[in-house]
Amino acid sequence: MKMDAPNNLFIDTSIYRGAGFNYDAIRLAALVEITQFQSILLLLPETTLREMDSHFKRGLVSAEKTMRKALSSEPMLRYFLRPKLINTLDYQRENSRVDAWQDFAQFTSRFNEVLHLGYEYLNIHDVQDWRSELIAPFSERKKNEYSDGMTLSILLNYAKERSEHIAVVSEDDDWRQACERYKELEFYPSALAYSEHRDPEVEQYVKLKLHLKKDPVFRTLISKSLTERELEVGFGWDIVIHSLNVNEITNLDFAAISNYKDDLTAAISVEFTFNADVEYDHVPDGGEYPIRKRTSIVSMITVDGMLLLNKCNDGNWYASNFTPELERYELF
Repeated sequence: MKMDAPNNLFIDTSIYRGAGFNYDAIRLAALVEITQFQSILLLLPETTLREMDSHFKRGLVSAEKTMRKALSSEPMLRYFLRPKLINTLDYQRENSRVDAWQDFAQFTSRFNEVLHLGYEYLNIHDVQDWRSELIAPFSERKKNEYSDGMTLSILLNYAKERSEHIAVVSEDDDWRQACERYKELEFYPSALAYSEHRDPEVEQYVKLKLHLKKDPVFRTLISKSLTERELEVGFGWDIVIHSLNVNEITNLDFAAISNYKDDLTAAISVEFTFNADVEYDHVPDGGEYPIRKRTSIVSMITVDGMLLLNKCNDGNWYASNFTPELERYELF
């Protein structure tokens, strides 16, 4: 069984953030699936753990402010919440931070092995040199990426010490540029992309991806799955899609979840351009209350979901059903 992607795996915080810190999200589903039958070592640098904690703190502070603002603007919201919860939001914030760490610990426990990497692998001189010369993960736009810089140093020195390779999964292009400089680091733009390269049927799935990107039936399935949907785009706001037409699929990450006889189920993340007829709440200038507005938009979006394919008599796979994972999306 040929495995192209390294067993050693590092997941950048951008992946968790992109999944909304929901470790059951589809974009992480295939990764969890392959841990059941493949040996993967998850690397957790101390710097990454500290960065996760910062995300938890900032996110929960923001959530508390959003809740207080919502209660202030709509007092009737109190009837949806327990009075004790309303009066102890600051206390609940700290409890929720503990819950966030427990969820993360449960996610990491699914891996065969987890290794904590401390500062003994850090070369601060390298980090300072990268910062002085604005070498990735530093850049003119991101001059203070010390957390990523230290994480890169830790991973690189760990890999060099053992003459091994590490798969770096990140949505951050600065990480891609950093990995290109070192043979020990292999970059993957998503967990699905990494999972795909761990699959022994990778060549078959690469061909299938190329087919799907051009397949009008697949585009129609996406359009139908999102038409007449109500999506939340902000706290207390929603948008109704009355019709949607997929113009072009610009990117597709694909990883098989199950392959049984003539049925193939895959977790996918599909980016596409579209035009749609939508309806949403709009507060006019100088107005106090929102009014319902209907308009046409042209935009781009990335949607995660589960795709079912069937094998036909000609031996090829054809898309038959797409179920999107609908949470919060920015359509405008």
